Amino acid sequence: MAGPHIPKPGDPRRPLVADDHLVDLLLVAERIGDSGSRYIVSDDRNFGTLIKDEPGGTNRPHYHSDWDEWWVVLDGVIEFHLGDETFLATRGKVVHVPAGMVHHIQTPERFQKYSLRLAIAKPPAIHIAAPCVVCGFNPEGEPTWEG
Repeated sequence: MAGPHIPKPGDPRRPLVADDHLVDLLLVAERIGDSGSRYIVSDDRNFGTLIKDEPGGTNRPHYHSDWDEWWVVLDGVIEFHLGDETFLATRGKVVHVPAGMVHHIQTPERFQKYSLRLAIAKPPAIHIAAPCVVCGFNPEGEPTWEG
């Protein structure tokens, strides 16, 4: 049985620094720069993305119709809007959102520091835009996207 794997050399989904069994997340984070993301694991059953956001960085409110998503906070402070709840998560915390729940994430400017998180999802990571009931953010752009 084939399990999760790190994308092979030449695959555009491959992280910046990896071998077949080991990824240095902090080194990958350094190479991302101020903000951005890199795939860490990507195959037909697993999808892991390292995401770095500057203070004030956010994503569009969305949900996933058929899979749960979860994150490991590796550095900084992240504000999570999950359904009708808002809370802060710091280094070492694991956050879970069930399928169908609208969510989005912000790196609060007031902490004046970037955030770093590992997002774990099921491929293909289809996002369905929806307004946030907590903050009122109503996303513009494509109604669905992958990534």
